[in-house]
Amino acid sequence: MLRGASRKQISATLYISEYTAQDHLSNVFDKIGVRGREALIKRLFFDNLYPTIIPPELREVPVI
Repeated sequence: MLRGASRKQISATLYISEYTAQDHLSNVFDKIGVRGREALIKRLFFDNLYPTIIPPELREVPVI
């Protein structure tokens, strides 16, 4: 998701349906207390959670 993957790309990577991917994303948004992907990514960076939960290979993704 940090790399801008669509729901279709996420579902293909995880071998799940698009609906299941959307359900999981919705659950993550609810647990973090945000309403979308942009807000989730902002929350990860502003609350300084990014370094602790993101694998090192994804940390080099530029923030736009």
